[in-house]
Amino acid sequence: MARVSQIVPHLCGLPSRLRYSRLLVMFRCFVDDSGKDSSEPVFVLGAWCGPVSAMEMLSDAWDVVLNQSPRIDYYHHTEAAALVGCFKNFTIHQATAKTYALAQVIRCIRFTVSSSRLIMLNINSSSWPVLSTSARSSTENS
Repeated sequence: MARVSQIVPHLCGLPSRLRYSRLLVMFRCFVDDSGKDSSEPVFVLGAWCGPVSAMEMLSDAWDVVLNQSPRIDYYHHTEAAALVGCFKNFTIHQATAKTYALAQVIRCIRFTVSSSRLIMLNINSSSWPVLSTSARSSTENS
């Protein structure tokens, strides 16, 4: 199995003489259309930015927590809150403990966390959206 650091140079399409003289940035992000209804469409984009080593540490630590008893295959906050999906056989205390354990994984790894909200002023017209952004380090105190 190839490491992420071995794959990255093949993704950018640059020859090595240029590739190694430039800074490469890869983003992994999760997008959620989290509007409450069609009259309030809000799109949220979140990103954790960090070096490959931090992403590798996050992935390994996240996997450990997912596989701790009671085990789940993935985490989805809505499912944890409603005790459905992979949380259907959990108690509220077990779901909360799993959520906190996963949050602790994120908190312990140095990332820059960025989020953007895209709010459509009027979904039925050609209005321009409003974009709001923020960024902070995951190790900053809230």
